[in-house]
Amino acid sequence: MLDEPTTYLDQHHLKKVVRTIRRSPSSFCIASHDRAFLDAVATKIWLLEQGKITEYNGSFSDYVLARSMQLSQYEQELKQYQKEKKKIKQSLRMMKEKQDQKKGKPKKMSTSEYRIAGIKTKYGVKQKKLQKRITRQQKKLEQLKQPYQVEDKYDISFLSQLHCLPKRKIIIPSHEAKIGQKSLWHTPTIHLNSGDKLGIIGRNGAGKTTYLNYLISVLPSTYKICYFRQNHFQYLDPKMTVYEAIVEATNGYLSEHHIRTLLALLDFKRDKVFRLIGDLSRGEHVKISLL
Repeated sequence: MLDEPTTYLDQHHLKKVVRTIRRSPSSFCIASHDRAFLDAVATKIWLLEQGKITEYNGSFSDYVLARSMQLSQYEQELKQYQKEKKKIKQSLRMMKEKQDQKKGKPKKMSTSEYRIAGIKTKYGVKQKKLQKRITRQQKKLEQLKQPYQVEDKYDISFLSQLHCLPKRKIIIPSHEAKIGQKSLWHTPTIHLNSGDKLGIIGRNGAGKTTYLNYLISVLPSTYKICYFRQNHFQYLDPKMTVYEAIVEATNGYLSEHHIRTLLALLDFKRDKVFRLIGDLSRGEHVKISLL
């Protein structure tokens, strides 16, 4: 049983884990968000969703393909369902309008004749048939089943504000980092432009976190820096609720409505915003830290 085994591994040790799993005759059950890792080792995927487990044979890529086909089928079935539902409702509306127009006695029949004839008249029979049709359509509408939703789509449009940031050029001076007499790394002067995405790779202990801390130390104080730390779990009070943590992090800048909207987009809806930080799963903790 492996629970998120690749979280803190560098590429070198990750490859070792992959080789070990592939060569082992043992069975493995792996819970992971690392898609590349799952693609390298998994021969079967179990999807846990809405309280059910769905099995997919093959690698993670095979699962993605099968899932995509399911989603496409769901969207087609949903369109057909909505079309049929609209058609039935329109038919019901027309029949009810027709029924309302024909209520009461026929113009050529006296009140006494209408009372005596009642539903046995040709008119009464028509009304009864119409009511039966209405009942059948209503039953058909009730029995119409909405297709099973394949997956929830998360709206992250609020992140679009990041695309409106001003253009800047960042110059990072050359630097050498040491621990005692040991040199971790020596970098030349680096130029970055707004929008650049810089990836830092290296083995565990190579100095990646040290370099990130160096970057923060040399960036101008006028820059707004968001730092998602490796040990981010230490920076949220486990006794706080999810809602309280966001209020504190934003210094009251966001309204309750705005905070609840953002949390709902990350599946913290209704009473979930009052869950304690200490009761969250690692994945939920990460979502709150990123927010």
